[in-house]
Amino acid sequence: MKIIRVVAAVIRDRDRIFATARGYGAYKGGWEFPGGKIEPGETPQEALVREIREELDTEIVVGNLIDTIEYDYPEFHLSMDCFWCAVREGHLTLKEAEASRWLTADTIDSVDWLPADRSLIDRIRMDLSRAEKAEKIQCFAAVCGVKNSGKTTLTQELVRIFSARGLKTAVIKHDGHAFDCDFPGTDSYRFVEAGACGAAVFSGDQIFIRKRGSYPGPEDSKGLQEILDRLIDAFPEADVVLAEGLKGLPVPKLEVVRGEISRVPVSNPAGRFLVVSDLAEDEIGERTLPFGELDAVADLILEHGRRSLRPQ
Repeated sequence: MKIIRVVAAVIRDRDRIFATARGYGAYKGGWEFPGGKIEPGETPQEALVREIREELDTEIVVGNLIDTIEYDYPEFHLSMDCFWCAVREGHLTLKEAEASRWLTADTIDSVDWLPADRSLIDRIRMDLSRAEKAEKIQCFAAVCGVKNSGKTTLTQELVRIFSARGLKTAVIKHDGHAFDCDFPGTDSYRFVEAGACGAAVFSGDQIFIRKRGSYPGPEDSKGLQEILDRLIDAFPEADVVLAEGLKGLPVPKLEVVRGEISRVPVSNPAGRFLVVSDLAEDEIGERTLPFGELDAVADLILEHGRRSLRPQ
């Protein structure tokens, strides 16, 4: 029997998943998770990103493999790798499917699933049910380390992991030096250059705020903590807030220690629950995970970074 290898995206937004009705072929009208065939030379993840871009005009983050479904249709054997995914950019515009729906644990059986996809439904329903019942807790952690240790790269990868788990994630960066966040030629830049103490620009999908003033330096822990709290409060929709920097504050934190740059943690030990390093744990002298175990790093952030209960 002919074997067809495909990939499927279980696109998740907290306690709901996205499904589409096939718009063509023998199984037209059947409901499925969007995706398609793996082309020669592609990894499953690369194929999934390409297929969703082509089918839904959307960029996604591909997360963990849920399962590989093996199913015999009359004409062929289907081998389907199914991944948790999240929208990175775009609006899930239908280019091939005839319909789409967001489904919860209560409504996931309201559509007529194609047989191969149906075999995944119980697993997904269980996961969505746990998400619905979970307390709404916002988690915070700082990612710190010496210069060039890889803080930004690690933070970026953690954002991808949390997003793929359906967790909305925001990032706050503390810069110890002057920086540019606006550019000549923009209206907001012109307003500030004219003497405004700040400027804000907003549209249907984003907000930009720039405020000028005198703000706490790294030696003013109390002042930094107050600014940090205000910035975290600006993201009430976020499930996870990461901050890059702030190694001197007694906040939940992990430190990046890269052997070619440094060999010991330098951050305030108060609140430090993890070191991520290419050095061994016995050399660091405290709990350490390697760079290759970022899912475990994300789990520890969710465990140690609980900040506050949030209303449902």
